[in-house]
Amino acid sequence: MSRFLRLPLVTVISFILAAVLAACGTVPSATVTPSVAPVVAPTTVQQTGTKTVSLLDALNGVLTVTAPNGLATRPDSLAGAILVATSDAALSSNPATFLAADQWALDVSAVPIKIAQALVPAGQTVAPQTMIDALKTEMAQSAPQVTFSPSTAITIGGHDAARVTGTSPQGEVLLIVVALDSGYIMTTSVISVGQLATYEPTITTIITSAMYTPAA
Repeated sequence: MSRFLRLPLVTVISFILAAVLAACGTVPSATVTPSVAPVVAPTTVQQTGTKTVSLLDALNGVLTVTAPNGLATRPDSLAGAILVATSDAALSSNPATFLAADQWALDVSAVPIKIAQALVPAGQTVAPQTMIDALKTEMAQSAPQVTFSPSTAITIGGHDAARVTGTSPQGEVLLIVVALDSGYIMTTSVISVGQLATYEPTITTIITSAMYTPAA
């Protein structure tokens, strides 16, 4: 994967993993950098209709996302996320291909309510905006080339959510966190320079479809 594309996801997964360890009473001694699954051979799909992608995460919860058939999708069990992109090339290891015009990629992961408190600073209420602010702080340290906006409260699919955007010479970043009854959907998107406004409606529609069922 391109460094620019994978960096936000690595930060998100490290962020979530640290919360899981903290919730279990274990504090990691160093920043955790999870492995990234190898690229899977592309599959030919129809260009109309939609498809639903499911993932069993490390906590045995089930995450599902629905996306148009014309998009490339892949459940990544090692990273604990569902990946959606404009093409298989956008999920490839070639940064030049990914950063071409008209490209974007979205990573969707989930956080159960029982460990969400570990993601926000002590004393703060767990909510989409406090979670996205904490995530933005972590990402800003890992990706100093990205300039992030202040977080704003929004609504997605009738659920409370929060939104942050980021800009850099390599591309644009969109962070969205959505509160569901079962947990929190955490997403990062990387988009070609200057095309956030063009692709955000499609990305938001996909995020709206996300559902999470935590382990019993």
